[in-house]
Amino acid sequence: MRYPPRMKAQYGISISLLSCLTLMSAQSASAEAPEKPASEQPGDREKGSLATLADRLLPQVVNVSASASVHPGDMSETSSDEEGPDGGPDQGPQIPKFAPGSPLDEYFHDYMKQKTAPDAPPREMQAQGSGFIMSSDGMIVTNEHVIHNADKISVTLQDGTILPAHIIGRDHRTDLAVLRVKPDGKLPAVTFGDSDTARTGDKVVAIGNPFGLSGTVTSGIISSRSRDIHHGLYNDYLQTDAAINRGNSGGPLFNMAGEVIGINTAIFSTGGGSIGLGFAIPANDAAPVLQQLIKDGHVTRGWLGAQLQDVTPEIAKSLNLKSQEGGLIAEIKKGGPAAKAGLKTGDVVTDIDGQTVNIGTLARLIAARQPGGRVKLGYKRDGQSHEATVTIGKSPEKPDMPPAGTRAAKPKNITMADLGLGVVALDEDLRKSHDIPDSQRGVMVISVAPHSTAAKRGIMVGDFILQVQKVEIDSPAAFAHEIDRLRDQKKNIILILLQSKDGISWVPLTLHQALP
Repeated sequence: MRYPPRMKAQYGISISLLSCLTLMSAQSASAEAPEKPASEQPGDREKGSLATLADRLLPQVVNVSASASVHPGDMSETSSDEEGPDGGPDQGPQIPKFAPGSPLDEYFHDYMKQKTAPDAPPREMQAQGSGFIMSSDGMIVTNEHVIHNADKISVTLQDGTILPAHIIGRDHRTDLAVLRVKPDGKLPAVTFGDSDTARTGDKVVAIGNPFGLSGTVTSGIISSRSRDIHHGLYNDYLQTDAAINRGNSGGPLFNMAGEVIGINTAIFSTGGGSIGLGFAIPANDAAPVLQQLIKDGHVTRGWLGAQLQDVTPEIAKSLNLKSQEGGLIAEIKKGGPAAKAGLKTGDVVTDIDGQTVNIGTLARLIAARQPGGRVKLGYKRDGQSHEATVTIGKSPEKPDMPPAGTRAAKPKNITMADLGLGVVALDEDLRKSHDIPDSQRGVMVISVAPHSTAAKRGIMVGDFILQVQKVEIDSPAAFAHEIDRLRDQKKNIILILLQSKDGISWVPLTLHQALP
């Protein structure tokens, strides 16, 4: 089973998707039914109690179990907190940390260190997540990463009933999926709320299946809105301090009226558990995606044919911009709508049909447009304002493409640059050994020095450097030459166009001084 890569955040904190994995033998394991919710008790209605609300909402939430058979040769023999199902795509299963020396700690440590015979029977890897009932006839919402590449999916209701489920539709770009079960009767469905009206400081309740502990209820507030966690298509997540952990993936975030205003998806974490920084997809962003998945099984999006990124203070300074509004074009797709309209790499899109945008709102507005429709884009080029009429295209991306993962061998020839980077030319041998297409441009990053400028900016081995300050790079010598030339010009901040597993983006690098 493959999972999206964990995105690294600043300050040593990592972003983790919330699905929880366990490793089981090939034989099926029996599930212990959760207890039924207790009836309302005297004092439940006292100030501050959530018991009555929880009793009403618990039956609307389900546990989602997705399993796949894994052969011994496909598994990593070790597990770490830094790399696992939410880490690199080639890692093995991850298990929760237990108190050092405890029986569970010793059991899992010994279990994961076992040497498995090559001819041993396959084992079953099982992802435990959460979900909620979208319609009384059996539509279930969860995260796409919970059921990604699963062979078998089942849903456990609050009363312990286990139902087989199949996928109606899924969308890895927004990390959403819709499952279908066939219940004997009508199920208690959730009510969607208006996430746009939710305010920072509003109380919320999260319900889910953290670490397999079904029916767990936690509460907190909306800590912030419109958070960009660099996961999925949008950068508009709700942040909450309600305790959510692995296994909460796909579970609902309720407001105090008992309405779903978010879908719990990820956490910032130093050790895999909750530190009060959880993130949920806003219900208003999720609803149209879920409707398309139910109707068509996939999502059709408008397409600009350009990849954009935020305008940071350093980028604004480098491009002589007076503000940080809009989105910087990092790549133009040849023959795409943006290219046909005359837009170029390095342009900064500032508005759409007269509405001022940032990169998040621009992505949502373009994705929501129907292919063939026209929009007017305002943009800045070399400090001058321009306008272009763009005919929106249909996204060429195939739905539900799994994340690509490659294992890189070390090339023999390495050319070191001065920024803590080792780069190498894309010769025929390297392309063949790394399965790099002939169309790939630039130079490949082969080493990153710890604590270097490059490391602090998130550059990783296997990334490709395509341009330096809008100058295309085709060799390590050309890369070093451009860096030296910019240093001679007393440039403090330069931009490199970087291609990573997450796409293409402009990355600012500081010269002559340490990063702030």
